[in-house]
This record gives sequence, structure tokens and C-alpha cells, in this order.
Amino acid sequence: MNSSFFFIAVISVIFAGVMCGKVPFMDCGSADATIVSLDVSNCTTFPCPLKKGQNTTVTMVFTPKKNITGASNNAYGYIGPIKTPYPLNDNNACHFMTCPLVAGTNVTYTTAVYVQQSYPTITLAIEWQLHDSSDNSMLTCFQIKGQIVN
Repeated sequence: MNSSFFFIAVISVIFAGVMCGKVPFMDCGSADATIVSLDVSNCTTFPCPLKKGQNTTVTMVFTPKKNITGASNNAYGYIGPIKTPYPLNDNNACHFMTCPLVAGTNVTYTTAVYVQQSYPTITLAIEWQLHDSSDNSMLTCFQIKGQIVN
């Protein structure tokens, strides 16, 4: 088999796996779970428009690789190379999905984030993480491109 063809085939399979959800995302270190799909409300163009003064809903389907009794969530914005924590109203991920989680069973995590009017109109990378509360290990991590709009 031609090595160029093989390389293109492998890259295509990897790209298709990441694109299987409704929103393209980059996995940034999911260790104890596999992200099945990702959806962001009103995201039909990319970067995803995040309208000031409105909630943006994030829905992720994932499959944990181990049983989980509790989880936390964190969000970050990257403005250029600067990673800034996004203050969430509730860091208990179990308020946005059914816990405990059973290994090998799909889980749907859904949360809404309010986009403040005071936010600047910029394009940024958004990172979302779920951690196992028992040992703080990374369950899932994804990044998407977002654009804060009026």
C-alpha cells in the first residue's frame, strides 16, 4: 500500500471521529471517557456564535471507561495563548447529568452558560473539562472555537 494513501486514510479516520458530533471539536486530553458527540445551541457556523445576553447550551454525550460516583466541571477561555478560567455558577457536574456513571454506558451532559453583555466581541478557544471527583482525574476535555457576538 502506498504510504501517502495510508497516511491520508488514517488522518481521514481520525478527523471523522472528531467530527462525528454536530459541532467540530478537538479532544484535549479525555482520559477516563470517550466523547461520542457534542452540540452547542445555535451553532450552525464556525466559530460558534455566542450571543451576548443569552444562554448557550452545551450538550455532550460521552462514555466513561470506569464507574464514577461524582464529577466536577471547569471551563476556560483562551484569548491568544492566555488560558483564563471561566467562572461557572455550579461546578458539580452531577447537576447536569445523572450520577453515578457506569463504565461503558453513554451519558448525556447538558448545561447552559450565560454570555454576559459586558464580554468583549472576540473570537476565542473554549475548553471544557469534566473531572472525577474522587481522584480529580480527567474524564473528558474538549475545545471548540467560539465568537462572542452582539
